Amino acid sequence: MSRLVGINHLSVEVGDLDAALAFFEGIFDDVQLRGRAGDMAFVDLGDEFVGLESVGNPVSAGHTGETRPRQGG
Repeated sequence: MSRLVGINHLSVEVGDLDAALAFFEGIFDDVQLRGRAGDMAFVDLGDEFVGLESVGNPVSAGHTGETRPRQGG
């Protein structure tokens, strides 16, 4: 049986990349910007990192870019 030893990273779709970075900096003590390119930013948080991607509608695209139906309509 497999054993979970940790999580490498978390990916989050956001509507405004600058606002998301400010949010993380406002709630965490030691936020380190690993890098930023285009519509993406990578933030180090302890031993893990968070990948932020700015998308027009944060619920419309998946981590791999596939389109999924909108909920509720």
